[in-house]
Amino acid sequence: MQNKWSFWGYLIAVIAISTLTISQSKRVDLNVIQYDVAGYYSYLPSLFIYNDIKKLDWRNEISKTYHIFGINEVASDHKSGGKVMKYSLGMALSYLPGFSIAHLYAINSDVPSDGFSLPYQLGLIFIGWIYMLIALWYLRKILSIYFEDWITSATLLIIALGTNYFIYAGSQSMMSHAFLFMLYTLVIYNTIQWYDTKSYARIILIGLLVGLISITRPTEIILTVVVLFWGVGNFQDLKARMQLLSKSKSYILVAIFTAALIMSLQLFYWKYASGDWIVYSYKNEGFSWDGRYLRECFFGFRKGWLLYTPVMTLGLIGFYSLHINEKTRNIVKPILLFVLVNTYIIFSWDNYWYGGGFGQRAMISSYVLFAFSIAAWINYISTKSRFIKLTTTLFVLFCIWLNVFQTLQAQIWGGFETANMTKKYYAKIFGEKDIKLDWKVLLDNKDAVMGKVSKSSLLFENNFESELGSDERLYLNSKTLKIDKKGLHLLMKEPIETLVYGQKIRAELMVSGKNRVWNRHYMTVLHIQLLSNGKVMSDQKIKLHDISRDSIWKSAHVDIKVRNENIDILKVLVWSNSKEDHLFLDNLKVSIIE
Repeated sequence: MQNKWSFWGYLIAVIAISTLTISQSKRVDLNVIQYDVAGYYSYLPSLFIYNDIKKLDWRNEISKTYHIFGINEVASDHKSGGKVMKYSLGMALSYLPGFSIAHLYAINSDVPSDGFSLPYQLGLIFIGWIYMLIALWYLRKILSIYFEDWITSATLLIIALGTNYFIYAGSQSMMSHAFLFMLYTLVIYNTIQWYDTKSYARIILIGLLVGLISITRPTEIILTVVVLFWGVGNFQDLKARMQLLSKSKSYILVAIFTAALIMSLQLFYWKYASGDWIVYSYKNEGFSWDGRYLRECFFGFRKGWLLYTPVMTLGLIGFYSLHINEKTRNIVKPILLFVLVNTYIIFSWDNYWYGGGFGQRAMISSYVLFAFSIAAWINYISTKSRFIKLTTTLFVLFCIWLNVFQTLQAQIWGGFETANMTKKYYAKIFGEKDIKLDWKVLLDNKDAVMGKVSKSSLLFENNFESELGSDERLYLNSKTLKIDKKGLHLLMKEPIETLVYGQKIRAELMVSGKNRVWNRHYMTVLHIQLLSNGKVMSDQKIKLHDISRDSIWKSAHVDIKVRNENIDILKVLVWSNSKEDHLFLDNLKVSIIE
């Protein structure tokens, strides 16, 4: 069988990703239509089920039934009086086959045909799985044009298992990134074929694909640079390409027309929903072009691209080998140009960590182009010393292990913090399968002392017996303080003059709550503050919902280090950002610890 190595690489990648997909679909609490996905998806039920794409009044009832996080943020008010979806409609088009199958099943069965019942959830998972099959197949095809079969196989496995494509093609395929990855493979493949055949069928398909990309993530329309200049390696190539494009005006017009046809769907939606042809739906979100986020985006613990996907180091250094390889020399410049511009755009977005999710997810679609530089690097080192080959192999295997392990931490075992990671917390959970809830204090409490305290001296305590407590929940048969109002709750404010520079103070209490809060912005926060002459000199905090869940009483503490002289007031307070998720507190103790 020809190309057997790459076929086996493809098969292994598909099986590994499918395993993650199956584990997602078997979850008892399956609800994939959440947050961004709810925003992408809302076009379909609005249009085909509720006939309400302007007001979106159907959301309240659906949210109560299915507890869909983020459903009320999928659209914003417009001056016309209606609602305008935040996200463009490209992903809704990608969901349409899965949605259609699910809806046909639902209306002919006893399952609610409301757009959010189990068949619709599984429909989105299924179509995402199909897109993964297509994406890896075409990545294999385009790599096989330039590289030996075993190199194509190795590159497929590196991309599929060693990067965050693994989680986004497996259990998060409803997000836009794996779908865009597939579109990129199809665009590159058809671009290569068009320059060989000059076929109208190819150019129409390219136009449709680029149009779909642009209404999925508008900034990625810059992929057209690769389409126009694929194979241009020097000035002579550029001159020949410009002559070719000049002679191919009919092809270009066809591509522009088909792309515009797809993009016009977004314009017509905006016009219908708001009365305006163009709407900026991201409100106060935008870009900062001065490069302030570059270091954090590459190496930061919050979402550093090379920290969580270190195998992409090969993709960066591989541009050298892509350039010196005679067969790929003429494609390195358009790829490199795209990568530089695309990465700069992605890393300039003010929400540079892109919310939840594993790693720098906005980079995933560009892995199709990085695959060429990775393959070129593998080809380059294949002629080098055993030491270089062994070192690279061990590095790749480590990267695959790290990616798979951390994917399981994030998706299966729990405890991996996708949007608020800190250096201390990352170090604590590294390589750990059983992650303890109380470790999460390291996400916010920079002065946190982990492990047993050798000595403590009690300063103050409050069991809330004299407060307006709650008889609903008792801890050790005593009253507890119920936090059920949004705002500030002062637990303790005491004068203190005995603190010494370098000492550490701990505020600890018992906490219990029923509901789990996923969005850390809405979590209740426990603060400890040190003041001097009425001014807050130090403030440390923890998120109580990180620790409290399932109505079980848990111990929580926050530590603070004395860094200023003349501290005269110590305060302990709680800030509640939500009135819906009640917490119960008891047995507050404040101590000096050693």
